[in-house]
Amino acid sequence: MTTKAVSCESVSKVLGLWHNALIRNQLNEAIQYKDDVENIIMDMEQDQTILLYYSLLVLRHNLLTNNAETPNQYLKSIKPFEEKMGSLLTYYYHLFTGMHKSAERRYGEALDHYTAAEEKLIDIPDDMEKGEFHYRVASVYYHIRQTMLAYKHVKQAKAIFDTDKDYGKKSADCDNLLGLCYILNKNFGLAEKHLRQAFETAELFKDEELKLHIYYNLGFLYAEKKEPDHAIDYLNKVHAAGFNKVRTPFLLAREYFKIAKSDKAFEMIDKGLKVCEETNNVEYRHHYSILRAFNDGSSDDEIESAVKEGMTYFKKHRLNGYVNDYSSQLAYYFCERENHEKASRYFRSAYESRETEGLFIS
Repeated sequence: MTTKAVSCESVSKVLGLWHNALIRNQLNEAIQYKDDVENIIMDMEQDQTILLYYSLLVLRHNLLTNNAETPNQYLKSIKPFEEKMGSLLTYYYHLFTGMHKSAERRYGEALDHYTAAEEKLIDIPDDMEKGEFHYRVASVYYHIRQTMLAYKHVKQAKAIFDTDKDYGKKSADCDNLLGLCYILNKNFGLAEKHLRQAFETAELFKDEELKLHIYYNLGFLYAEKKEPDHAIDYLNKVHAAGFNKVRTPFLLAREYFKIAKSDKAFEMIDKGLKVCEETNNVEYRHHYSILRAFNDGSSDDEIESAVKEGMTYFKKHRLNGYVNDYSSQLAYYFCERENHEKASRYFRSAYESRETEGLFIS
């Protein structure tokens, strides 16, 4: 007895529901719709467009669930069909690829794909998908410290998500990102306002992961306010939950050094470096190496070498904010040692990196 083929329209409808759940960060719904699709897609009438859309949504789903399951394999299998895609699939291809590159902290490549996606944005009829686009672009601009552009895009995203209460978690994501932008601008009052607003929404939706994100960002806020004890309180909540295992130990180590708890700081560095090795996180391996060099009695040459190696990586990946941070730190270090030639060199490096950063408009 032959199985009756499932219509493309039936599969397409479930794919749309799955995609909508992904945009809203509704993980349980997304998992259910993914299962529903996988139960029927093998019996679907042959349709290459639907199969490509399915493959793209699998990639998007894995990004939401932090599942590293062969994302490059999905992209490799889709790439040959890129020229044959219509506007909608081309948009999704570049959007999801940009999200994947951003997750890998390859922000330059992410922006290239988002720029390509933006060319097709006019063909996207759904406002919430446009909100998702602006949020994703804003996140990359924040990470490369183009804060004026980050602010512009996240405000557009929030304005869209605020029109539909079903997208409350996405609105909270926007508040979270706005808080981070204001931290970079040293506008700590507005930063805390947006982070607290995001936390209220996270509690309303009982979203524990989002709450941990916000705890981390509150720790970052208090670190930037030079209140290490408060920062450590928040960061330890995140660390105890086993969340953000690469970045949290780094920020904790930095704050422990500020209150002269070097043993705890070095313990966090060791933990963080171990995770970096396990996950092949090159960026944070540089952060940890620089932090250790400045605090373990390394020689001037060893400290400079660690910073220069890091800056080579940061420049390659358009992370000019870190070039500024570490150039400035090294310049002040050499000033204290009255090595004015090197101090001048690194002050110049910091100045040049700032020229490439966006100016924040509050």
